[in-house]
Amino acid sequence: MSFELLVNQAQRRLAADRLTVVAGGLELNGSVWENTWIDPVTNTLMLRPRPLDTEWYTTAIGDYAKLGLADFAVGPEWEERLDQHWAGPWLAARDAASNPAALSNVSFPKNMGLSFSWFSYGAGDTFLQYQLGWNDVASDGAGVALHIWSDGRVEVFRNGEFVDEGKISGAKSREVRRLQVFEVMVIPMRGRELLVVSQSGDGFSIVFGDIDPDDPDPEITPEGKIWFQGVSGATQAQIAPLRFAPSGFATSLKSAFLEAPVLGESLVEFENALWLGGVQPYLIYGDPGYGAGDQSVEATLVEWDGVTAFVPDGIANEIRVRLDLSSTDSRFSPFVTGVQLGFGAMSDLTDGSAVSDGSEFVGRAVLSVPDRASGVALDVLVTDADGIDALSGGQLGRGSSQVRLVVDEQTVLEGIAGAMERIAEYDSVTEGKLEVRDRWGLLDGAVFADRVPLDGLSFSQAVRLLVEKSGIDGSRVRVSESGPTLPFAPGVMAGEWGLLIEAGDRVSDWLRRLFDTFATGWWYGFRPAADGSGEEFFAVPDSELSFESAGMLYRSVSEGVVYRNLRRATLEPVANEVRVTGEDPRTGRPMLSVRTDYEAQSVGALVAARSPGWSGSIKRFALVDRGLTKQAAVDASCEALFADLAKKRELVEFESEMLFHDGGGPIWRGDLVTLVGVGDVRIRSLGVDFRFEVEGGTYRRAIYCGELVV
Repeated sequence: MSFELLVNQAQRRLAADRLTVVAGGLELNGSVWENTWIDPVTNTLMLRPRPLDTEWYTTAIGDYAKLGLADFAVGPEWEERLDQHWAGPWLAARDAASNPAALSNVSFPKNMGLSFSWFSYGAGDTFLQYQLGWNDVASDGAGVALHIWSDGRVEVFRNGEFVDEGKISGAKSREVRRLQVFEVMVIPMRGRELLVVSQSGDGFSIVFGDIDPDDPDPEITPEGKIWFQGVSGATQAQIAPLRFAPSGFATSLKSAFLEAPVLGESLVEFENALWLGGVQPYLIYGDPGYGAGDQSVEATLVEWDGVTAFVPDGIANEIRVRLDLSSTDSRFSPFVTGVQLGFGAMSDLTDGSAVSDGSEFVGRAVLSVPDRASGVALDVLVTDADGIDALSGGQLGRGSSQVRLVVDEQTVLEGIAGAMERIAEYDSVTEGKLEVRDRWGLLDGAVFADRVPLDGLSFSQAVRLLVEKSGIDGSRVRVSESGPTLPFAPGVMAGEWGLLIEAGDRVSDWLRRLFDTFATGWWYGFRPAADGSGEEFFAVPDSELSFESAGMLYRSVSEGVVYRNLRRATLEPVANEVRVTGEDPRTGRPMLSVRTDYEAQSVGALVAARSPGWSGSIKRFALVDRGLTKQAAVDASCEALFADLAKKRELVEFESEMLFHDGGGPIWRGDLVTLVGVGDVRIRSLGVDFRFEVEGGTYRRAIYCGELVV
């Protein structure tokens, strides 16, 4: 048996921080662009709608074509008037009293937008002027329909039910505008929204709450025919399928990295939606048109001119993000709310040329591994503070020094020591105290310099992004891929995120939040690998822990390794009702999920009929997190919390010698051991007291606490 306390060994530390660039909404309104548009209502980037081009008013062919009488099933009461206000046919009813509806005689794909213009007559009063919709019956009782009033108010109906209303007049009051032309674009967008915007810049967007934000093929407006009707007054209108430029690009505002990325650095890869090409060196937040054709968006880093590709060289740091948008069907556009790109953190080894063993100065050492990721520590009583400080070259007296605990030739703790405390002097020898923490201590002290959205990342990638701040080798970070994809839902304005790390946020706080909200019951933290290969970070659900026993312990020394001083205790469920609340960022409405064990709450339950978790009272636990931006995420969080908190547990505590895997590494949190006569126990915490460590003799008192696996 051996005990070593290595000082100044080579240890991997963070050498260069992650560099992230994020842009969304008006941040994508850079001065270099072509054939793109950011709508004034939600600040969403899209290909430029053709009605915004000058050619819309001078040309009536190709993408600038408008529908004529031949495109509608109408009677002789209709006539076509050419070039009344600008190029193309205007459809008019000869008899204002008849108010006929015009229904197209061909069908259009779902989620296709419309351009609609009309001449407003009237005498200054307020009245329902036009109806416009998507269905085959020319009625507001099906599909999606708009009621357009003379004061610029627009009401939106879906399947006959009123949804919401907004204004397109540009006036804050209900001002009636007469004897002028109104122009609006109606754009289905962002998966469940309908944007109604006038060419004057005013408008609104409404969300259809019955559409699941996770629907891979949503229907905002139905496939089929389109129609319009002049309800009051004379009818003179122009209508056309809304078309967009086939391709274009936009750039972000000028930006700069805090540090110049060095030559050879490459961008971090992200998992994008399939329509964006899957794994790419960027993450796009947005939606396709969900109609016809293929839409695409690509992101690159460019210099401030918006054209020259940015190449890391250790000097240049001035950048823009460039987004190239395209669609193979001009009736549909991709819609972009944001983008992020980044260069990953880099680590390097500290100088290990002066490594030395300070165990001769150790009077006592206590290893503590609590039932959580934080708080792992080695408290060392030093018999000669000056001696061990000199051995370390004065590093232990200054703090942040690398320390490694090696027991029986196995790395137990790869740690960082705080500045040594000198506590007493006996016979001219000063004793001292050292507190050595694992890498979680580095995460407690690490803060972000850039904002970083975690929305849309896989859980494992988000955890890796945070853990890399500790400086650990990325290959030693082992996170289960069974975790969720962190939710993303666009807010009222593009460029809003639900899980946005801000500059100055503490890394460890975000790690705790992720596990508390999205991975309740997971085991995670830094640990020595079971195979003896050194430290690692692990994060796995309970179901993925090994169910193979790492060791057998007996009651009698004649049988093998002995356990003693056994204690058992039952822990009642923490809660029998769990409530989780998130928020829909688009509507601002709360989303709630509740799980309740009514049998456990039943006050009048007969003794013989009580459930194992019975308490006879309401034990409620509540979690509120605005990062839960989708109902599915709220439900999943509630299910996981309930499964963890409503569980009755039987804890087992015992003493033994310090335990190791057959492969070499020490037994740690999450490992399974078998106590003969008791059963399998999942270790949740442990502590080891090292008091006497000399060749040929040791004194180690280890206490393990675990949960009985049933």
